[in-house]
Amino acid sequence: MLVWGSGGGYAQIGEAGTGLCANCNAVRPFNFGVNYRHAHIWYIFKWITSRSYVRLCSVCDKGAKVTKAEALAGGVEPKLPGLPRWVWGAIAALIIGLVILGFQSAEETKRRVADMVAHPKIGDVYLLDLANVSSSYSDGHAYGLMKVTTVAKDGGLTVVTANEASDRLSGARKDLRKSDYAAAANFDADDPIELSAARVAELRDAGTFEDVRR
Repeated sequence: MLVWGSGGGYAQIGEAGTGLCANCNAVRPFNFGVNYRHAHIWYIFKWITSRSYVRLCSVCDKGAKVTKAEALAGGVEPKLPGLPRWVWGAIAALIIGLVILGFQSAEETKRRVADMVAHPKIGDVYLLDLANVSSSYSDGHAYGLMKVTTVAKDGGLTVVTANEASDRLSGARKDLRKSDYAAAANFDADDPIELSAARVAELRDAGTFEDVRR
């Protein structure tokens, strides 16, 4: 569950000299400060969404807005909630790294799958949209498993499809991960499908095979 929200506050910056406070009607010392709003995720990842710089009386906390340049002229930065810039940079670098790793992993899976399909073995289990190999599935996607039962000399295959299919790839992927799913009872052994070597190559080149288990 994503927990997010917002908040706000005030942070003092530094002394702003003395002057006549219209509210106190007296000469008072003043301070520079900043009113801010922030957003957060899980109360940990915080970032500032707005800032308003002010010059306030140190006695009654009344005053007026000033520019950022005026408030920060003394070289003092306010302490605001949120992660330091270098942490945000590290988070951004981590996200980019994960995206790159995910892309590399996907490319490696494609290469592995293509190689295994090019060199099939009896018992190989393929993950794909079964509508590409069986006319039994004609309405939408039917993601499921297909097991190789015979490999011809020319690379053609005899396969059987799973008894169940899903309209979601994730469901069929879970079945592929089950070590005992390749059992014959989960496949329609009474309705084998013949796939020529050319058809297998066509499906492979089209990226039809999502994954293979051997």
